[in-house]
Amino acid sequence: MKAIITACCFLLVTQTHAQTLFTYGKKAVSKQEFLQSFRKNNTGDSSATALKNYLQLFTNYKLKVQAALDEGLDKEPSVNTDAQQFKNQIADNIINKQVNINALLEQAYERSKKEILLAQVFVEYGKDTAASFKQIQSAYNQLKAGKNFDNITQIYSTDENIKKSNWLLGFITVFSLPYEIENIVYALKLKTFSAIYKGKYGYHIFYNESERVPQPIRKVAQIFFSFPPDANEKDKNKIIQKANTVYQLLQTHNAFDSIAKQYSDDANSLLIEVSSGKYDAGFEQAAFKLQAAGSISQPIISADGVRIIQLKEITPLAKTLDEAVTLNNLKQKVENSDRLSIEKRKLLPKWMKQIGYQKAMYNEVELFRYVDSFVQNKTFQSFQTIKDSTVIFSTLKQKWYAIDFCVFVKLNVEEQKNYSTLLKKFTEQKIAEYYRLHLEEYNTEMKQQTTEFTEANLLFTVMDKHVWGNASKDSIALKNYYTQHASKYVWQPGIAAIVVTAGNAVSANDVYNKIKVNPTNWRNITSSYGSLVSADSGRFENNQLPYEIKNKKENTITEIEKINNAEPFTFFYITRIYNNTEPRNFNEAKALLVNDYQQVLEDKWLQQLKEKYPVKLNNAVWQTIIKK
Repeated sequence: MKAIITACCFLLVTQTHAQTLFTYGKKAVSKQEFLQSFRKNNTGDSSATALKNYLQLFTNYKLKVQAALDEGLDKEPSVNTDAQQFKNQIADNIINKQVNINALLEQAYERSKKEILLAQVFVEYGKDTAASFKQIQSAYNQLKAGKNFDNITQIYSTDENIKKSNWLLGFITVFSLPYEIENIVYALKLKTFSAIYKGKYGYHIFYNESERVPQPIRKVAQIFFSFPPDANEKDKNKIIQKANTVYQLLQTHNAFDSIAKQYSDDANSLLIEVSSGKYDAGFEQAAFKLQAAGSISQPIISADGVRIIQLKEITPLAKTLDEAVTLNNLKQKVENSDRLSIEKRKLLPKWMKQIGYQKAMYNEVELFRYVDSFVQNKTFQSFQTIKDSTVIFSTLKQKWYAIDFCVFVKLNVEEQKNYSTLLKKFTEQKIAEYYRLHLEEYNTEMKQQTTEFTEANLLFTVMDKHVWGNASKDSIALKNYYTQHASKYVWQPGIAAIVVTAGNAVSANDVYNKIKVNPTNWRNITSSYGSLVSADSGRFENNQLPYEIKNKKENTITEIEKINNAEPFTFFYITRIYNNTEPRNFNEAKALLVNDYQQVLEDKWLQQLKEKYPVKLNNAVWQTIIKK
């Protein structure tokens, strides 16, 4: 009995949520779908009248979309291309939501509030990785025992280049380091060290030496004098002398940009954005010393050459997250950094379940031998279980084969020998690509937005086919319609005039004075200002004018006005005044005619659609909507 009652309750709930509001032909629209659309598109009026009006619009919309589908317009290449472009645009946004990009933005902003002077113990792997680990382990144990970090790094670190800077990596900030290391560093309290980190080239122990308030980002231009790869000290000194000479030239000539074009070895990339941890410490220090726009540094000697820089702009530190997003392009930096890809990788197990990922059964050792033969363009040996068509893994709708992996390996030249790592990378990449391509199958928001866009695109296409295109092209029908309804198309009182709009007051006044003197040359006058000024001539009814013109006179110019006290600036040169109504001829009425005739065609077409797809309203369900 309990099971029967439960089943009945479930059926009742299901029916409540899936109540059919109306049908058209064999299709049904639920109450929920209608209300969802109404709430999304309604401006706030939920009266019975507003609901009734929207029901008519929504019904017509459904009829038109169904007509487009039945006519196969969804198969049109242009429709499919537009849909795919739209999917590409929103897929990243939805996936970014899944990885909680807002949390990443907040984290990046909080980290941007301080810079850390980072030191390290670094032991290269060398030939004996076991010995390298033993060495870094000894250093770690000494630090845990309370030994001085400077002494330990001098004893155990192996990189002589870093030794010259006392094992200091310089001040770093958010985005200075790979995200994995950044997480370690920003978790360190002042004067504390990290656990051993296994990097690409060796083992690291990081140390938070000191912290400071961040330096505002500087945008600088540079004149760069590069050291040739094989330059000796004598060669370098000559280049340094040349830089000093140019520096003296800059003291007497205020022409940094032109001198940079003449002397710089890097003239194609003059503007540089400088923040902590991004460049050589000496270069950064010189940039941060510059305080006033236009100020110039003394020559800065680095390992690769000599630079003279000029400060162009200082970007102020963001005071809020919103400011960081707008002023410092924080969202773009997060999206371009490795943190987003790392977070996406964490979602792969979930995606694999959703798409039905299955790893195939095969001999991995033999697969790698097969790949090796392919990469080296060797004649294929005898392989018992592997061939081009051997399945590596699959989803519900797609399979990836040995040949796909072979091609992937060949394209990744730098990592070709590490086939196991490459197989993992290949699998992750293809799974992510597949999930993104089929996102609407697994994500309700994506499906809803894609459906809405596709239907809107189909609506546009089918309306153009049955209404807009016909109304514009059928000149005979238009003229007949004009003849039958000529009395509707009359000019109301107004003016004939040249109307000019300008983007700023200076341009507006300049054009105003020129046209006032020579109105017949208005086209040449206005065109000389490019996009700053636009102009047109025509007949304007009084109710079409952007503002009231008092004391109208022919061959006079009106005052410059700012519409609604905002730009652009507008004025008229009046050539004629029309005080009475008069008929419009066919050409003058054409724009209005096309609009009216479109409505005639649409009404006629809708009547045909209603005959083809009979609409039946469920009045009982409708009453539950309008009586709320």
